[in-house]
Amino acid sequence: MDDWEQDAEGNLVIHAIHGYQTATSPDRVLTRMTYFTPDSTLPPNTPEALQLHMTPALARKLGEDLIANADRIENNPGA
Repeated sequence: MDDWEQDAEGNLVIHAIHGYQTATSPDRVLTRMTYFTPDSTLPPNTPEALQLHMTPALARKLGEDLIANADRIENNPGA
């Protein structure tokens, strides 16, 4: 995680996901993730959004990695 964004104190800059949507285009998987940031310039209770597209193979890999990390947390709470 050395190349992840960090703040001035060296802490990871991370945001909790508020929600997501997925869709498809002819040859891509689309996803829209919404999240809140403490310094948002948007109206109150309006989440920021990041819209991405990826190949079906990358979508499968991302799904597998998310499941593996969720399993790791659930099988080793507090680790």
